[in-house]
Formats: sequence, structure tokens, C-alpha cells
Amino acid sequence: MSGLDFLVDFAATGDIEGVGLGSSPYEWDQIIGADYVDDVQKNQMRRDYGLIELTFWHTDGAWLCTGISVQAHRLWWETADLVPAMLQKKYGEFPRSGQFNALFCRCACICCRT
Repeated sequence: MSGLDFLVDFAATGDIEGVGLGSSPYEWDQIIGADYVDDVQKNQMRRDYGLIELTFWHTDGAWLCTGISVQAHRLWWETADLVPAMLQKKYGEFPRSGQFNALFCRCACICCRT
């Protein structure tokens, strides 16, 4: 598998390893780990895992994920801790750059099958 496979999986499902919108910060910790930076302002929290950035909204006494972003542009800087370990283990290498056409074609193939 490759970094491209991760991007295709995310584009096709909208989640990462079964965790997605509506999930709690704890659920993300269980999947990705505890190596992140939180930016909390009032009822909103941004959690930055490097390659993955999450947005949470605090409502009814709980934090719920309302946004998932894959920050692929950050791969260019190739920082050692950018890609969470569990993603590196599953998908292998994440190249600094890639061809958008390859991503588009792989996603289009998935859409044609469904």
C-alpha cells in the first residue's frame, strides 16, 4: 500500500480507520495516538496530528468531530513526525509529491463501481 492508497481510502469513505464525523477526541486517540497539538477556543477545538487535522465542536457537554482534513501539502516539507505511525505502518511511504491525475483516476474508478 502507499500514501496514495490512504488518500483514495479517505476520499471514498470520509473516515480514517472507521473513525469519522461525530466521533469524540478519545476515539481519535485510540486510532491515531496522542501525538497532537490542540487549539481550543470557546466551543471549537482544532486537533493537529500533522498530516491529519480535525475540528471538534463542544455541544451538550461533549466534543464531537465536525471536520476532517488531510493536509497533503505538508508532505512537501517531509518532517519526520508528519504522518502518524499507524498510517505509516499500514500504508508505508508517503511521498513528498504525487500526481493529482493518479488520485483522480483511482477515485473515479471507485465511483464507477458503486
